[in-house]
Amino acid sequence: MMVHARVGKRGAVVIPVAIRRRFHLEEGTIVTIDERDEGVLLKPFAAGPTSAERQRFFEQLTAQVAATRADPQAWAEEEAERAELAGTLLDGLRDPADEFRG
Repeated sequence: MMVHARVGKRGAVVIPVAIRRRFHLEEGTIVTIDERDEGVLLKPFAAGPTSAERQRFFEQLTAQVAATRADPQAWAEEEAERAELAGTLLDGLRDPADEFRG
């Protein structure tokens, strides 16, 4: 959909309501403004990965873990590394549960 809008005072542009609804742009929504050779791209700011990016990440992670588990030597190395790190996870941190222990 191509629409025309006028740039107002201080650079304000009114985005048509149909586009605001489609992209969930409400007052206060943070947007990213990306300069391109052909113009400006305005899009909602994504504070984190999209659901598609999360899905792809977990699919890749699952495949990598499966491949590591399928290789006995690689899995033994993984377990050894986990055992080595397990004792360091709380080093230097106070355990809040200690306050309730006698």
